[in-house]
Amino acid sequence: MGLINSKEDENVQVAKEMLSLGIDIEQVCEITKLSREAVERIIQENT
Repeated sequence: MGLINSKEDENVQVAKEMLSLGIDIEQVCEITKLSREAVERIIQENT
């Protein structure tokens, strides 16, 4: 269970970095395997 959460946390961090570089949401989803909703939530939390 801890390994899964760790991987998810890592993907969230990668997504944040990608978004800060201006990378398109669709590309962030494809690379991190996060859902569009999860990426949009990250955007909302950081604005």
